[in-house]
Amino acid sequence: MILKKFSSLIILLITSPLVQATPPVEVISSCKSGKADRPLVTFTQLEGPYAAAQETDCDDHIETTEAGITYGGISCGTTSYLIINSTRLDLNNAENYSVNPSIKPKHKIPYTAHWSKIEFNSNAYLCLEMSLSDSGVGAGISQYYIVENAYNLNPPTVYFYFFDKDIMPVSSL
Repeated sequence: MILKKFSSLIILLITSPLVQATPPVEVISSCKSGKADRPLVTFTQLEGPYAAAQETDCDDHIETTEAGITYGGISCGTTSYLIINSTRLDLNNAENYSVNPSIKPKHKIPYTAHWSKIEFNSNAYLCLEMSLSDSGVGAGISQYYIVENAYNLNPPTVYFYFFDKDIMPVSSL
């Protein structure tokens, strides 16, 4: 009996890191489509952040408070941050789920980005959809950030998604 419990515990400990916690497909597809993509999903469009007080050595500071959180973005030096309730999350550290290895999470958050709250399975997520670039071909191509734990006291986790495998950045030509 003890051996059986012990072996079950060992199997659980070995396999638990393999069960990576990422947003459910219902949340990802709703963020991508800009609407509740499944029956049990609640999708709420949020107001975009506006210009906020600028800081030394930083630019593009935007913030607003809605739906129980303060959110926005700021760029300091070469680093862009997503702001969630006064916490700055370095976009370079987002978990990268891009299907295109050339496109990485590092872009400045523009005031034109689309923000939404997605609720599914008693969890709420912040979704950010923005263009790959401000102009040119990239202006019509979206990239996505999903923030898990944006609406609770647990540390937030940022996930990056880019779904177009045929796009190549100008810098890699």
